[in-house]
Amino acid sequence: MEQGDIKKNVSNIDKSFVLLISLGGMPNLRLLRKVVEALIAEVFPFIDIDIRPVVGSQSEGLDTFQKFCHQHSIIPVQHASSLRNYYQTSDLFIGAAGGSIYEAMLCGIPAVTFVVADNQKQERSFFEEIGHPHHFNEHFDDCRDEIIDRVIAICKDYAGALGALSLFRDYYDCQGVYRVANSIYEYDQELMD
Repeated sequence: MEQGDIKKNVSNIDKSFVLLISLGGMPNLRLLRKVVEALIAEVFPFIDIDIRPVVGSQSEGLDTFQKFCHQHSIIPVQHASSLRNYYQTSDLFIGAAGGSIYEAMLCGIPAVTFVVADNQKQERSFFEEIGHPHHFNEHFDDCRDEIIDRVIAICKDYAGALGALSLFRDYYDCQGVYRVANSIYEYDQELMD
């Protein structure tokens, strides 16, 4: 495989794959840097990628991380009150197995996730059932190579990865908040009667 061999096989094939990376509320940027370094070393030689790491303004080691990003022409996402626009302009989410899975998939992009905190461990079958087959129930250091292989596989068959999202849309109707609000309203009405 040569550099540039893989191009996104949807709409604009000349565009870089935009990878949004977020580890949730991790205050230390060492893990985020490990993930970015792995993508640069193992994916970038074959696929034109645009890496967008999400960092909090209170993160430990922010100055060092910003210098690292500058050296690699990476512009970190900072001070974002919402990641919605970033999800919508990205092709793949990589990161923590928390609520970001749902945000990414609702915005129509596949996600590759792994465990950052032990409370994120869950049976892989759960993730597959909701249409998220790209979850690793381990910490990054324990599944680094598998994550990189999965990112490359998704880039090779991006249309297939997008197709898998239909399971997610079938599983979630995104009407949960409405149902909760309606239940509260009905309960309130019963109390008033």
